[in-house]
Amino acid sequence: MHSDSRNKDAWERALWLAFLLLLLFRIAPSVFWNDDAEFISAAFCLGIPHPTGFPLYMLLAKGAQLLPIGSVPFRTHLLSLGLSLTALALGLSLLKRLGLKLPAPLIALAALGFLASRTLFLHAAAAEVYSLNLALALAGLWLAVTLWESHPGSPGGAGSDGRRYALLAALTGLSLGGHVALVAMLGLLLTLVTLKLLIQRRLRVGAFVLAVSGGLVGAAVLTYLPIRAASEPFRNWGDPQTLATFLDHISGGRIVRSFAQVGEVSATPLLVHLRLLGAILWTDLGVLLPLGLLGVVTLFAWRPGRSLALLLTLIVGVDLAFSIAINPMGIADLQTSSVTELGILLAAVAPVALLVAWLERLPFARVALLIASPALPLLASTEALERSNFGDDYHALVMGQQVMEEGKRASLLITTSDNLSALGLYLQGVEAMHLDKAHLVAVHVVESSHLRTLMASHDPSFFSERWRGLPGQMDRHPELREEQRVQIQAFSDLLDQNAGKRQIFWEAGLSDYERSLFERPPRGFPLGEIDGLRRDITDELKAFVTEADAGLSYQTKAVLSRVLSQSAAQEVKDGDIALAQALLEAAVAFDASNHKGLANLGAVYSRQGRIKEAADVTRRALDARPDYSLAMTNLARYLFMLQQSVEAEAWLQTALAMDPSPTTRARVDAIRNPTHRRALDRPPAK
Repeated sequence: MHSDSRNKDAWERALWLAFLLLLLFRIAPSVFWNDDAEFISAAFCLGIPHPTGFPLYMLLAKGAQLLPIGSVPFRTHLLSLGLSLTALALGLSLLKRLGLKLPAPLIALAALGFLASRTLFLHAAAAEVYSLNLALALAGLWLAVTLWESHPGSPGGAGSDGRRYALLAALTGLSLGGHVALVAMLGLLLTLVTLKLLIQRRLRVGAFVLAVSGGLVGAAVLTYLPIRAASEPFRNWGDPQTLATFLDHISGGRIVRSFAQVGEVSATPLLVHLRLLGAILWTDLGVLLPLGLLGVVTLFAWRPGRSLALLLTLIVGVDLAFSIAINPMGIADLQTSSVTELGILLAAVAPVALLVAWLERLPFARVALLIASPALPLLASTEALERSNFGDDYHALVMGQQVMEEGKRASLLITTSDNLSALGLYLQGVEAMHLDKAHLVAVHVVESSHLRTLMASHDPSFFSERWRGLPGQMDRHPELREEQRVQIQAFSDLLDQNAGKRQIFWEAGLSDYERSLFERPPRGFPLGEIDGLRRDITDELKAFVTEADAGLSYQTKAVLSRVLSQSAAQEVKDGDIALAQALLEAAVAFDASNHKGLANLGAVYSRQGRIKEAADVTRRALDARPDYSLAMTNLARYLFMLQQSVEAEAWLQTALAMDPSPTTRARVDAIRNPTHRRALDRPPAK
């Protein structure tokens, strides 16, 4: 008996070790896309990343960066990997706590399901705060379940409950240093546990005082923000030194003001975002999605599993509410639904485990099920495991180096895109590369601390007298941070001061005031090859795409796809429709979910009179991104031209529900006016 138990434990440890080794060779080896470079460089200098600042993640990431192994990015990615695996292990331990037996094949099922999910793997393989979300959410769930099911006669008694309750409160306080959705999840769990303990008259005064103390100690992590902002690190987003800027940063005020519809709830957008979430869940989880839903029902029906099913459903509900109603952009970016995916994955294991136990008297059927179960994550896509591999992808590092090297010594480089800006700051701040060039992130023109750091580390000749006085002006009058007139004047002075040596690297997302200042932007990654496509598009484009496709992760393909579609927009402006079409077709070949590239390709087809093809490819854009209002209005225009006015009008109504801005209203009114429809054959969207 004991020998069997030891053998089982040995097999389980061997399986976890094999999974860890597999992931070590698949996580990003160097700096990566999206928020990766920002989090790495912010942690490196103990600085401040974008709202809400995530101080707990910053401290943990800085600790990971002190490990004597690999590059600074790789060390930071190890933290994400460790947090994600901790969350998975905690989830499986909750299933075991119910009395479910999880032999090695079922652990392999959970591990491969985790690996096959784009969302879960992305957060384990790169620097991202959502890995911390997973670990703390599952730790809080574990504590809440044990407290929910405990009773006065439980082992350890009231003392054990009091310690768990205080620990749950401390985790809730610490969650303030993570993501806002995590605060809501753990806050809900703590509230429900408190109410149950009060109803059962089991909440002692000492335990409550200890819990309040733990919560306050955990919440003290927020003091990191003003303390570190005061030291003016090179990463100091929002400069939260004062009470006003601190509260604005932790509440995400700047982001809320940038996205006017954050938190607005109406039926049509909710349904569209739910459809988008469903598509992503199916792509990530495949057959594990319906199996997970069955697992939730099974746990509710099975008495030992009801507490876990209830509390897991509640935190997944919070995650879903945040994803759909508050931050739907995070769904498409594979961010906000990570707790939902892990919850579904864990629930999917439960019915399989129960079926394995039920087949105890049918050994052949049981063995067949155990052998087949690890393959379940691959049923929807045989490429699922292949795509979850960033281990050979150094393209973000190469791109950042290439962009910085384009500028000559003493050049002024202004970056406006998230990727290029973050990579540039990483190279200068972490790797100490290209310090002979002044690199300004466009949005940091309103960050006085960043401007002071920039001026202190570069030749004063880069900056005009007006520019040098800007940080003090911003400190004295914080409202100027929102004033575009001040920003426009600052940029004008900076460009005039450095006439003849500026280089601006551009991606989609330029605001109007930035675009009005910058002349025709140069093309992006890879700069040389895309420039070389201008004359001989056929052979050179094929060779370029074939070569670039080798060894690219799906994340890099998505970035390259966006850059190709942005270059196509410039070609349309220059009147080269054939080249624009070729670039866009290459873009969507790299990334079939590039909704802007698909919509732009539809606009190009429309210009060529290929209206049916324009409508078809625009439908593909909406399949990829159901909330893309510009594609809705474009499709409506094509449908009017195809004499399908009823469906066209329905799309216009949906577009207005998704985006009731004056720009969309004016466009809808013009499309409804037959005399204006042809005039709306606009250049591809930026």
